[in-house]
Amino acid sequence: KGNKTLDQYQFPGEYELVRAEISDRAKNNQCYIKNPSERELQNGYKALVIEKKIKVINEGAGFDFTTNTSNPNLAEDIKNIQVPSENEPPAKIGINYETGSKLSGNVFKSIAGENKEIILEGGEIQWVFNGKDIDSKNIKDIDLNVSISDFNQFNGNNASNIKEIVKDKPTYVLSFPNNGQLPGKATIRLKVDFAFIEHLGKKDLCIYYFDARKGELVSIKNNVNVSYDGYVEFEIYHNSDFLVTKGEVKDSSSGGSSSGGSNSSGGSSSTSKPPSTEQVIEKLPKKDKEAIINNFKEEMPYTSLTAELTLEQLKKLTNNKFTDKQLQEMLDKPELLEKLGIDKSMLSGHIVLKPVENVTFTDVSKRHWASGSIKLAAELGLVAGMPDGTFTPSASLQVADTFTFLDRVLLLNGITEMKLPRSTVEKYITNKEHWSFANVASIGSKLSEDTLKIVSNLEKQPITRGLLAQVLYEITDSKIEETRESIIFTDTQESPYKKGIDYCVKTGLLVGTSENTISPEKILTRAELMAILIRLNEFLK
Repeated sequence: KGNKTLDQYQFPGEYELVRAEISDRAKNNQCYIKNPSERELQNGYKALVIEKKIKVINEGAGFDFTTNTSNPNLAEDIKNIQVPSENEPPAKIGINYETGSKLSGNVFKSIAGENKEIILEGGEIQWVFNGKDIDSKNIKDIDLNVSISDFNQFNGNNASNIKEIVKDKPTYVLSFPNNGQLPGKATIRLKVDFAFIEHLGKKDLCIYYFDARKGELVSIKNNVNVSYDGYVEFEIYHNSDFLVTKGEVKDSSSGGSSSGGSNSSGGSSSTSKPPSTEQVIEKLPKKDKEAIINNFKEEMPYTSLTAELTLEQLKKLTNNKFTDKQLQEMLDKPELLEKLGIDKSMLSGHIVLKPVENVTFTDVSKRHWASGSIKLAAELGLVAGMPDGTFTPSASLQVADTFTFLDRVLLLNGITEMKLPRSTVEKYITNKEHWSFANVASIGSKLSEDTLKIVSNLEKQPITRGLLAQVLYEITDSKIEETRESIIFTDTQESPYKKGIDYCVKTGLLVGTSENTISPEKILTRAELMAILIRLNEFLK
């Protein structure tokens, strides 16, 4: 792939890692290659194949199958992919396409009604179709070629009418082929470049389509930001000219929802008064409501320091189906959430931290090595001690207490993101009546499933320093800066948690028990955890 770095690859798939060299210099690189096979290239070059394969992925999610539109067995191959169960993520199929490509209606037949998702990628555009959104009555071949242009270079059939409405507002135009009504809802993802960002910026963008029959722009999504991986995303049901503008265009009608309408002529008529939030909720398709309810059941964090949803949380959980104004109204009027099918039982558990002032524990003297950390932890509301005024610094810790303390630190720093859905977490953390269920499940949702399984098998056994290191590595997503040099400890080489231990040592979260040992099998004490919690809190600030 020439000099491209990994993040410049356009297409997902599996690639061999190679080093291309002029033949007589190839020997200089033999030390990097295990048993290389040589491939003859043009002009006397050879490619030395390193025995390693790299997988190029999108959005941080791998594909179950990758192919392209030239595959003669495309529809059959997709049909034969195993269908995940309803409570699992859809099977992801990556399909690359080139200029002039069409997608056969047989591909839509192969996923119709099933828990499968096809991601079509060609250049700057991704089309994403989910089998559950496919209307079997409207299946057909579609042309995938989208023309993308700065407004100044736009010269399509509707150019003069659109320019009259938009005037001088910075705009990009996506001219879709004449496909009319699509086989189902499509999520469109436009990969932006430097020129786009320089012209339109990265925040507060608006999406419109041009209704040629009425000669007007219809708003389908406002307050759009470029995603972390460089995409502008919106949903469509039909093809026409779509616009991305910097800010709102005044002379435009409202599409009534963020879906862009569901009829081939281009959607709703212009009205003097936009529909109310309640009307938008009532008109939302049943499958979209079900998807939102499922999001709340699966993705709502277990714990929160506030008893209320945030605007950003609600926007994500409702799949960007509403404008910010509509979402704010839902937050202000909980009865609107109830009309959407959301009740209080689906929201995060409210955690209250109770700072303790002038704290003293009868069994922790000022000379105790962890007295400073214990005092700070109590002042932050992370720990309160025992009813009799003691702290029991040498007592061992089980998962319930350990995860409760850890969850409080993460909440204090606004960290609520989950890696695992609730249905997966609750396969292992099953006792919802336990006092620590919400905190333990909250930390469990931030772990890998393998580590969560290990934790759940402990039951009432105490937690070790090694397992804690692995937990810290996973719940911080390995993002704390590693400021210290690695230390070779004599007792970590056989530990299953070596990676987590090395990370905790290099970040300063964990220190050795001697000059050359860290005691990964040693039982964690309350005093040790308080010291680690204070370091963790400082690093996360």
